[in-house]
Amino acid sequence: MTGLAYQCTPLHPSLPPLSPQCLSPLPSFHITDPPPPPLSLFPGVFCFSELSFIIEPSDITVISKDPVVLDCVAHGQPPIVIGWLRNGVGLAESERLRFLSNGSLYILEARRDGEGSDGGFYQCLSQNKYGAILSQRSRLTIANISPFVVQPVPLEVTEGSVARFTCQVTSNPPATITWELDQSTLPLETDRITVLPNGALQIQNVQLEDAGKYRCVATNIGNRVKSRKATLSVINQGVCVCFQLRLWVDLFKSNQIKCIYIALRS
Repeated sequence: MTGLAYQCTPLHPSLPPLSPQCLSPLPSFHITDPPPPPLSLFPGVFCFSELSFIIEPSDITVISKDPVVLDCVAHGQPPIVIGWLRNGVGLAESERLRFLSNGSLYILEARRDGEGSDGGFYQCLSQNKYGAILSQRSRLTIANISPFVVQPVPLEVTEGSVARFTCQVTSNPPATITWELDQSTLPLETDRITVLPNGALQIQNVQLEDAGKYRCVATNIGNRVKSRKATLSVINQGVCVCFQLRLWVDLFKSNQIKCIYIALRS
């Protein structure tokens, strides 16, 4: 019975050309013959397992001094060596930075400030004797929030008009802005009261009961800061007090109505 011949071919375009020994025909075997020995026993022939990532690191935001774990698990022909890069520069293990047995990176305490900050872009480098692959970039963000750059200022508006308070902080990740009235959280997104995309508080159709002390509150995963208080004063539109004057001129009777607006401050 005619035997079957085998020939190896490269499995990945990045591999170097195969040696002439690998390209030469291999011995034929008949079905009745004993099973052929493993390919690895043939000179110049080996079994290749391409490297790939099962788990890659992903973006993460943490609080300063919190521990951090960036996951990385690779698959391929062992032994596989895992290394890590931050902003394109290789990392070395230390008391704070450890490469775990499963390939993950462990940071004992995340640092936020100065040159020693742990924030940045991380990549996992996986290598075996056949090559190396680099994971996707993951961003490690150390949460922070600054004091207020813009503070709300006192306002004096007329009843029925529009009042708008503004505030601003520098925050990473972006802060959520809420507002307080007389130290109580203000209900937002009502028919009259809303927080604009830039964090400003807008009150439409201002009423006398809207008067008071307002404060901006900025919150993210790392901290919570409050602005100075700003007073909203509401001026009453006025009360019309009417009286009638009877004027007699040359037997001609005339009525004239006078109206005086008295402004009342809240």
